[in-house]
Amino acid sequence: MKKIILCADDYGQSAAISNGIFELAAAHRLSATSCMTESPFWLDASNRLPMLRGEIDIGLHFNLTHPFSNQSVPAQPLNAVLRDSLTATHDLDTIAKTLHTQLDRFEHVMQQAPDFVDGHQHVHIFPGIRAVILRELKRRYPAQKPYLRAVNPRWSLTADLPKTAFLKLLGLGFSAAVATHGMQTNRAFAGIYSLEPTADFATLIHRWLHDVDNGDLLMCHPGHADNDISDPIRMTRPLELAFLGSETFSQLLLQENVQLARFAQF
Repeated sequence: MKKIILCADDYGQSAAISNGIFELAAAHRLSATSCMTESPFWLDASNRLPMLRGEIDIGLHFNLTHPFSNQSVPAQPLNAVLRDSLTATHDLDTIAKTLHTQLDRFEHVMQQAPDFVDGHQHVHIFPGIRAVILRELKRRYPAQKPYLRAVNPRWSLTADLPKTAFLKLLGLGFSAAVATHGMQTNRAFAGIYSLEPTADFATLIHRWLHDVDNGDLLMCHPGHADNDISDPIRMTRPLELAFLGSETFSQLLLQENVQLARFAQF
């Protein structure tokens, strides 16, 4: 039996996304979700995620690029964040400020530290940003440190070779840096594809489940249909939601001898 983490990204981004993720997690079709705590929904009374505390891994989806109405630090386009990381021109104090705020909001709602930390559009592995995150997590959680998502896909686990190659290059040294701070990461990573609604998600996830190994993390982006024009993958989310909630997916897990697990179960 291969134990893997199946993590739904972007909880909190909207009610439609969050409700879809909650339904899958409550039905044991996910073992983790990462949360965008700057959103208005996160502090809304309809946020049911605390009901699942202790049943799945719940982490912070550190955000620098998606706009929300009440951010402590305004969002930037991904290419600007990447440029500043690669040229070492980030204002690291500003990065630290928004990290503090997002962690504070996570703890306020969940009444616990995050089980893990990752990044929206993988910003947590970017040079400079990763150092800020690792220092803060080590300082803030000295006794029980969160794990971090390593973005280190095997070539066999990808449907997008150029993006995979770029992310592997960007993430060089990330797992080693995490280890020097006394924290851990998942093993390999899967779930990279175009996120276009024309993609064959069922075939892709079948391939990923066949090729994953114990301790790997598979990323997904389910959610209910929504007209949020700020969400570039709004057309894809309902397709992922439908498949992950289907009997076909349940049978696929059995067929590929895969068990969805929390990090502590490895």
